[in-house]
Amino acid sequence: MIVVIILKDSIVKKLKSRNNMAKIKCLDCNIILESKSRHDFKRCTCPNSTFIDGGSDYMRLGGKDLTRVEYWNEKENKFMKLKLVTNKEDEQLELF
Repeated sequence: MIVVIILKDSIVKKLKSRNNMAKIKCLDCNIILESKSRHDFKRCTCPNSTFIDGGSDYMRLGGKDLTRVEYWNEKENKFMKLKLVTNKEDEQLELF
């Protein structure tokens, strides 16, 4: 099963790099995926099927195992782990 997350605008702003692209890294194949525009869908070819889409408009990311995906933190200037937090209303991504 592939897990898909569509992030809220406030979270997307934290994830975008200086040039307004969304960037994640698949830890299974060590590939960096960058979505530069609205419909710029990128996916790695490893069994985890990590993907990203949305560029600077929105961010949609996913894969079979999100513990094997890191996001680019512009402030820290490095890739960091994702943590999925479930609340009563919906699911949202908490970054740390």
